[in-house]
Amino acid sequence: MKLVDIANKLDKSKQNEDWIDTEKLGYELGLDNVPYVDQDRLKCYWVGNWCCTDTYVGYRMYFLDDEPIAFSTQSGRKYDEELHWFSLESATKTKDYLTSL
Repeated sequence: MKLVDIANKLDKSKQNEDWIDTEKLGYELGLDNVPYVDQDRLKCYWVGNWCCTDTYVGYRMYFLDDEPIAFSTQSGRKYDEELHWFSLESATKTKDYLTSL
């Protein structure tokens, strides 16, 4: 299955939504001092997850204004989340949005 198919069929309900660490996301994009901000344009949903000790890990897809921008994987609680941008344009739009916060 292609990522575009996953994005189109993904459960985008509140129950499947996960929180976004805007500080960590900003760091990933080369921004310093992006605080955690409660915002509603940037969202993240589980594609698949499992519990590793006491933390949910797995595959997540990120959206900005309901447009898919990135996919991430985290194989275990002690592993970092690896973010994969769909395009340079997606990363740039996200960076601009985080800067505006």
